[in-house]
Formats: sequence, C-alpha cells, structure tokens
Amino acid sequence: TVTPNNGLFVPRWRPTATEKVDISNYNPSFRTEAPEMNNQGYASMIWRNVRKRNKPSLWRYALRTYDRMGIVEEQDRQKRSIGGREVIKRKNSHHQGALLATSKLGMWEKALEIFHLVEKQQESKFQKRLSRLTNVNKSTAVRKLPVHVTDDMLVSVIYASVRASRRMSSTEATLEERRRPLDAASELLQRVSTEHGIGVESRHCNPLSAAYQKLGLRQDASNLIASFLNDRKLGPEPEDGNEEPFNIYNLGTKDKASYTLMVTGAVLEEDWDDAVDSLRNMTDAGLFPNQRHLNAWTEVSERKTKPRTTRSWKKKRDEVWIERGL
Repeated sequence: TVTPNNGLFVPRWRPTATEKVDISNYNPSFRTEAPEMNNQGYASMIWRNVRKRNKPSLWRYALRTYDRMGIVEEQDRQKRSIGGREVIKRKNSHHQGALLATSKLGMWEKALEIFHLVEKQQESKFQKRLSRLTNVNKSTAVRKLPVHVTDDMLVSVIYASVRASRRMSSTEATLEERRRPLDAASELLQRVSTEHGIGVESRHCNPLSAAYQKLGLRQDASNLIASFLNDRKLGPEPEDGNEEPFNIYNLGTKDKASYTLMVTGAVLEEDWDDAVDSLRNMTDAGLFPNQRHLNAWTEVSERKTKPRTTRSWKKKRDEVWIERGL
C-alpha cells in the first residue's frame, strides 16, 4: 500500500472499472470472488452494447444483462442484509436501454413486458410518496421518481411493434398475427395521454399508420391518424432544409408525413376523391409535397392501373426504335 497526502491507505492497483464507479468497492471475499457490479456498472454495460450499429448479438447481450440485473434485484429484495455493498435496483437508465434493444430487435412482447413493469414500479413508488405528502401534483411528482414512464420508452415500444410486424412478412404469418403487435401499440397510445401525461404526436402515429398501410389495412391507418392527430394550423413551411418555426398550435397535429400517408393510402385504394381531399387539406395547412412525394404517388398509381409486363428489355428497346422510326 501507499500513503497519499491525506494519510489514507489505498491499494497500489485500482482497476479502471473501480475508478469509473462501475463495480462495487465492497468485496470481503476478494481473494476468491470477483467484485460485483453496481447500478452504474449495469447501466454502462447495457448502453455500451445497445448503442452499437448492426450488432444484434450485442443487443441481445444487453437484454441478458438487464435480465441478470433483475435476478440480482429480486435476490437483494428478499435478503434482510446485503452487507456494505450498494442495493441493486433497476432505474430509468436500465429500462430505457433494454427497451431500445427490444426496439432494434423487434421484440414487441418483451418491450410491452418492460413497459408494464415500469408502470407498476411507478405506481408503487408514487403511492408511497403520496402517503407521506399532501397536495401533491401527480405529473410533477411522477417526473421526480427514479422510475417513471417517458416518451422515449413509448417510442421504443412503437418501433419494436412496427419491426416485429414487418419481419413477420418473411414468415408464413397470417394477417391477424402480423397486426397483433400494431394493435397492442395502438391500445397503448390510447391511454398514455391520460395515465402518464404524454401527448400523442405525429412521431408516434406515423410509424404505426405506415405499418398498417403496408398490410393493406388502409382504413385502420387513416383512423389511427384521424383519432389522435388534429388538422394542422396554417403556418410557414421551412425552406431549404431549415428547421420549422415553433408553433404551439401545431402540437398534436398532423405533419407532412401524416398527410402524405393519407394521400398514399387513398391512391392505393384508387379512391381519387379522398386523395384529392387529403392533398387539399395538406396544402391548406401550409404544407406542400416535394418531388419525392409526387414520384412516389405516381409510381403507386401506375402500379395499380397498368398491367405488369414481363417482357425483356430488348423487346422494349425494339418497340422504342420502331416508334421513333415511324
């Protein structure tokens, strides 16, 4: 051991994980057992693996770390004494990391399981705080809890459901099986505003609406946008890629992607009256389609109206030459 200026005795060798407060300093059996991780160590391991791009194995490892932390948390809860080390408890950082992993992997059932666990812990901790205090504002008190539902958690559940539905297309799943995760996410949207004070925005509805539309459920896609989002107030549209000026009246309203989805759905069903009405509503709201939107609508309409040809490119080339020669 060495003696620093303050007179305290410290080990000669201190691992990097200890310096970053990732593992517990309390380890009475240090000669035979490795030190255990603390809450910050579990969070660092989860986020270190879940943030990687195109690494499903690391995303699954982050989920296994989250589940292993849950086992240790349950063991600590049942023990009367755990010695001098920190009590293991999962907080928002752990839940959000695990939900992000489920959204990347398309594990919608696991995502809903974690979301319901967060809801249960939030309600339990809020009731304990409510018993000690009076005249408590619920929305303010909930945000101060170590575990509470956030907008990022809701977005992760939505993306997990959308990816799960999309990946079922490569299997022999039926339409009812492919829409199950989307219906579960839609039911979640119906109650987050009243139970958790999270306003439903276009970033929540658009992915679900597009997934419904991909399954050919155009009516469900339109009803989802119409039930949660209001018509947009007229305002200046950003130009040259600049950010849109903030307008408080546009909270909870349709954006350009929402109107585009409604027009695309009407074109797919060859409902030209509804397509024109949706496009008119879009322009009345101060939003205008760009060239990419027009090309997509033209391609969809041609795919629905023109018969598909299987002729080779050589025959098409010969026809073009003949037409030019005439």
